[in-house]
Amino acid sequence: MIKKSLYVVLLCLSVVFFIGCGGGGSGDSSSSEFIGTSGGTVVSSDGNVTLNVPEGALNDNTTITIQESTVAGDVGAIGQSYDFNPDGTQFNIPAHVKITYDPSSLPTGINEADLAIAYFTVNGWEIVDSSVVNQADHSIEADLPHFSTVGLSKKNSYPQTLVKETDFDGHLASSFRVPIGDDGTTDYGNDSSLLSISPDSKKITFNENKPNNGWYVATTFNEAYSLGQHPGEDWNLSSGGSTDEGKPVHAISNGIVLFDGWKWGNTIILGHKLASGEIVASFYGHLQSKPNLSVGALINKGDIVGNIGNTGTKPFHLHFEIAKGIGEDVINYMLKKNNSNEIVFGNESTYTTGGQKYYGAFWLWPGTNSTLVDNNWYAPSDLSRNMPTPSPSFSTLSSPSLLGPS
Repeated sequence: MIKKSLYVVLLCLSVVFFIGCGGGGSGDSSSSEFIGTSGGTVVSSDGNVTLNVPEGALNDNTTITIQESTVAGDVGAIGQSYDFNPDGTQFNIPAHVKITYDPSSLPTGINEADLAIAYFTVNGWEIVDSSVVNQADHSIEADLPHFSTVGLSKKNSYPQTLVKETDFDGHLASSFRVPIGDDGTTDYGNDSSLLSISPDSKKITFNENKPNNGWYVATTFNEAYSLGQHPGEDWNLSSGGSTDEGKPVHAISNGIVLFDGWKWGNTIILGHKLASGEIVASFYGHLQSKPNLSVGALINKGDIVGNIGNTGTKPFHLHFEIAKGIGEDVINYMLKKNNSNEIVFGNESTYTTGGQKYYGAFWLWPGTNSTLVDNNWYAPSDLSRNMPTPSPSFSTLSSPSLLGPS
């Protein structure tokens, strides 16, 4: 999900800071230590990571290497990455890792107390429960039973009860727009005729050939890339570089706030009820800034819900998804619904399937195969183009912002 090709590093331990929407390759800096059954310590070449292996943790003498890496997670990790080898190593007794961080480089809105060490799995980032933040020396420590992809991420509190389906009544998503198309002066996002999609859906542009307000999708829907299948679209200004930094991001339709917090960097998730009765969810990731919205707050089509940023990634861009609400293969990718007909967030163990339709929520990512992505997400531009839209109206002032004073 980034503007450059990246390489994936699998089955290795990576501590990830400011990583991007794609895979990464190893850097040149590494350090190695021969660790025997009596244990030992390995320190990264930059001194920011210390791994202590206790006596009895290893069955055999092992050379453990810590190497700087650009492995990317694009799922809310914070900072530099490291590859620990041999990959897949299991410990009889957990190893202990300490990671130092620079508090001045933390993303806006992230406090030191919010940080935790997390494993990156097919279910997304899973917080390591043993994580302890030491603000005095700006470090985090945790016990690791094995080598895997690991990073610093933000702890989120997922309320179990969010929004009832009936809360959408009277606030239907009757038409869609694109989330971009606003250069801060003129907003073209309501005009679906400016959206161009190639026959194979590999090239998507909006307002093409406009020097200051033309847009393109760098990584398309269900495109295979280093981490699997991409379940959304990465929107960038055609002028390239960081020229899209701070550009407004708009709600694609009337909806209700389902999540406001840190997932893929600063993230907003909105629920939308279609005329068909299906509830879908739009996902806006890597925002530079966003409002502090209450779950359940009503959002109008075109409201500014953030600004394009690079939180949780490196390149500036908008990561945008539209998740399906109902599908036979939906496990816990989409908005879920409990037995009280309330939409909820949480992990798979929170729910049962017995005859109950689930709507979606934990947002596992990335897609592991193209069929799963097709079954659980919509191609955003296709849905936006095919939904009814009003006659184009171009505003020379941005739509109402929810951000408030900066």
